[in-house]
Amino acid sequence: MSKDRIYPAVPEGWIEKKLGDIAEICMCKRIMNAQTKTIGDIPFYKIGTFGNQADAYIPRGLYEEYKGNYSYPQKGDILISAAGTIGRTVIFDGKPAYFQDSNIVWLVIDKSEITNEFLYHYYQIIEWDSTEGSTISRLYNDIIRNSIILLPPLPEQHAIAEALSDMDEYIASLQKLIAKKKAIKQGAMQELLTGKRRLPGFDGEWIEKPLSSISDIFKGQGLSKSKLSVNGKYSCILYGELFTTYSEKIIKTKSRTDCFEGIFSKTGDILLPGSTTTVGIDLAKASTLLKDAVLLGGDINIVRLRDININPEFIAYLLTNTKQNDIAILAKGITVYHLHGSDLLNLFIKYPLLKSEQAAITAVLSDMDTEIEALTNRLNKAKSVKQGMMQELLTGRIRLVKPKTPAISATKIIEQTYQSYSEEDEETIILVALVNIFGTEQHPFTAFDRQKFPYLFHRHVDGVANGYKKFPAGPYNPDLKYRTAMPDALKKRYIRECEGLYKGVVIAENAGEALNNFKKRYGDGHLKWMEQFRYIKNRKEELELLTTVDKAIVELRCVGTHVSVSSVKEIIRNSNEWKAKLKRAIFSDENIARAIKWSIELFGEETPNG
Repeated sequence: MSKDRIYPAVPEGWIEKKLGDIAEICMCKRIMNAQTKTIGDIPFYKIGTFGNQADAYIPRGLYEEYKGNYSYPQKGDILISAAGTIGRTVIFDGKPAYFQDSNIVWLVIDKSEITNEFLYHYYQIIEWDSTEGSTISRLYNDIIRNSIILLPPLPEQHAIAEALSDMDEYIASLQKLIAKKKAIKQGAMQELLTGKRRLPGFDGEWIEKPLSSISDIFKGQGLSKSKLSVNGKYSCILYGELFTTYSEKIIKTKSRTDCFEGIFSKTGDILLPGSTTTVGIDLAKASTLLKDAVLLGGDINIVRLRDININPEFIAYLLTNTKQNDIAILAKGITVYHLHGSDLLNLFIKYPLLKSEQAAITAVLSDMDTEIEALTNRLNKAKSVKQGMMQELLTGRIRLVKPKTPAISATKIIEQTYQSYSEEDEETIILVALVNIFGTEQHPFTAFDRQKFPYLFHRHVDGVANGYKKFPAGPYNPDLKYRTAMPDALKKRYIRECEGLYKGVVIAENAGEALNNFKKRYGDGHLKWMEQFRYIKNRKEELELLTTVDKAIVELRCVGTHVSVSSVKEIIRNSNEWKAKLKRAIFSDENIARAIKWSIELFGEETPNG
């Protein structure tokens, strides 16, 4: 725990102790690379596979020898990553496995002082810090030993761990339910979209035709930045936005006459991406546009149905879920796969002749999507509530067991915490906290800062930064500027505009409210981590390099492509927004390699969850 605690004082009945006073740090004996195989008896977890699937194995005889003669975890011990993304935890289940010496450690605890169950949850909020106060990239033993932990009495530790474990079980149950619903939907699509199963009341003929016989297929047009304006009249969709749920974009064209070279949508257009790094999956992601006069940017394939008796949403479901392999065959490329409108001309599709049956199938699948989306929203909210509960319970701000007073129920804690965080927009409080540590009257928090720092914050805290698109200056989330954080913070007087050496924002008179809610939600540790970016030389160029390369890395990992300078450059080169970067010195091969290393040091090598 950092010396600057996130609570004002030690709660009554609790004590402060160094972890080294109540536990001994242990690790497995070193395994050499030559002692491992790609197949074998006992899984060997390295820092890159910790918490996931092992990709190396050791012989059973070696495992038994090392387990018997050297340190080895007991069932229930909390394994923790000491390199890469430090602080990741796994509860050891007792099954035969071996772990990479000093990169993965555990504590043998004094059970008269602390329980493993309490320690597991405390690990989620602990602020690992070096003695010099600098941000660390490796969790050395002395850092662990000298870290301060707040210890309630054992009965209260049990109560806290039980409440948080109940929340974990609720989250896990939602995750299982979502997985089940997705599996049910997948099965329904395989039957309903192929005619293997018919909905009640339908038994008519299905027909098979090439896509070109029922639609016009063409490509969107590249959009010049000079033709785009936030004050324009028409919305537009740029490449990359098809991989997320479509919503009206803020960037708009000045007038229709000013962008005569562009292609405008018609209600019912079906849009598919023109390139991706995952052939047959992303290329087959079809979305239906339900409005006219939206400008369609380059690298977007447009399928515009000519037959009014065909439901476009049905065709979109059909292309996305039953034509992946067929589209994969049509795609061209090696690292990045390209799909042209002409490639789709002879793609055959089979559909029910009656439009009413098409609509009925679409309605069933749409209802399933709505249910899955609602469950996903519940899951995200539950995760947020869990974070809040940890900050309240593990710091003693809220007590499950109070001296000389009745216990507070875990349900009550959940309700209190849920209410606390549902009333404050998360992006707003993150923005205000970042402005508070980086913005001054002389050096206000700029428009560039308001994009790059929240991106880095979310990558650090959540593992993934959702909502960020490929814009010329790097990852950019237009919602932050126009819909959520910026307008909300200005309206509530959490921040105000300021002109120092340049134009930006600084803290305003009501900031305390947002900062208090941020502290309840996140504590102080994540801001300490962010401070490493304060004194970077050439900060603007460096952060553009880092965030651009990092977003490319995330995209590559999510589709299982090896991360290298060449694969990152391929992502940049194939983005209309980013390809000009490769002409700049900051995006040289040497700097991209440096940014890849930087990203791994900051965020580790695991695939983010989103």
